[in-house]
Amino acid sequence: MVVSLIALVGIVSGIFGWQRVRGARDNQALQARFQEVNPHIGEITESISALGNLEPYLRVEVKPEVDGKVERIFVKQGELVKKGQRIVKIDPGDLPVILKQAEAGVLSARAKLNKLLAGPDASDVAQMETSYEQARISLDDAKKQLARDEALFHNGAISEQQFQDSRSRVKLAEQQFIAAKEKLDSARSGPKKEDVEVARAELAQAEANLASIKRQMDSLTVVAPIDGTITDVAVQEGDVVKQGATLVTLADLTKMKAVIPVNEIDMPKIVPGQQVAITLDALPGQRFHGKVSSVGYEGQIRDNIVTYEVTADIPNPDGKLRGGMTADVTVILQSKKDVLVLPVDALQERYGRTIVLVAGQDGPVPRNVKVGLRNDSFVEIVDGLSEEDRVLIRETAQQMTPSGYSDTRAPFRSFSGTRVPSGNQFRINMGVPRH
Repeated sequence: MVVSLIALVGIVSGIFGWQRVRGARDNQALQARFQEVNPHIGEITESISALGNLEPYLRVEVKPEVDGKVERIFVKQGELVKKGQRIVKIDPGDLPVILKQAEAGVLSARAKLNKLLAGPDASDVAQMETSYEQARISLDDAKKQLARDEALFHNGAISEQQFQDSRSRVKLAEQQFIAAKEKLDSARSGPKKEDVEVARAELAQAEANLASIKRQMDSLTVVAPIDGTITDVAVQEGDVVKQGATLVTLADLTKMKAVIPVNEIDMPKIVPGQQVAITLDALPGQRFHGKVSSVGYEGQIRDNIVTYEVTADIPNPDGKLRGGMTADVTVILQSKKDVLVLPVDALQERYGRTIVLVAGQDGPVPRNVKVGLRNDSFVEIVDGLSEEDRVLIRETAQQMTPSGYSDTRAPFRSFSGTRVPSGNQFRINMGVPRH
């Protein structure tokens, strides 16, 4: 009986011991399907990236204001010029002769107006009075002669033609008398207002014509409208050019701009003044920085996707950046420093709650967390975790061996607290597998 009891106790103890061993092995197998990472204090950034092209911040096509032949070119492509510096000279042609004629026209119009305003002098008035008196006498004589000729005509002493000629001489004498009287009255009363206005208008027109000719003469020498670099010379000496034709292209390359398309979903997040980071295929390994300067308000539809243009300004003091370069532009939407961060793959959404799995003595333990800023790789943990917690991240199929255990060739390293670029994102070096 005692032997049987001892045997039974041994069997029961063996069963419980085997179950404990089996449970421990199951927990170990479960733990092996996860990798551990430690939350750490660091920086996290949310950003939007897109491809665009660089353009000069200010680009000017210099054009002539007159038609003509290119006489001389003073600059070459790539040359730095100052505002007001000579660029191209156009052959003047007949403009110098036309200028002289316009100057003479102004002098004549001004003299006419001045004479009208000054009025006639005493000698002129005396001469007008003499002319008036002569016209009056001539009219009286013509009338007397007409009276005599009328009597002679009725008596048949002269022909009708002679009588009509006498009447015509009276009409002509009347017209001359009236003209002489009006001229004398005008001299005595001063110039008429309308005559002065006409003279002033003629002078103004002559002066405007002269100014136009002078502008054309001045525009024969084309100068740089801004400080900048000659990016293109479109003509050669001897070419005949028209108004509106481009002579040279001038750009201010001390500052560039990048124009990128941004999806309508992301547009509310972008405002002028946000920082941008730019990389270029033409300058590998270099990063440039700038700011958002403008945000478009007119959407463009392409392939059923609505995008808006966002423009960023980039300083270019050393001239490395050039128009047309393809730019990979990252707009920094938000950035936080000294916050607790964790790989976003550690999060799970259950019944409206956000949880993570924390390593425990008996296996993974779910824990509610409150999150803040996140990007494609990492998330800010506002509440629920500390740096001491060991958070479990389920392995992907590539990280699992056929037996279901972890592939130790790709262990996870803990968060280093530094920020490294990955594509167009600023990512945090946390939970990144070593290769």
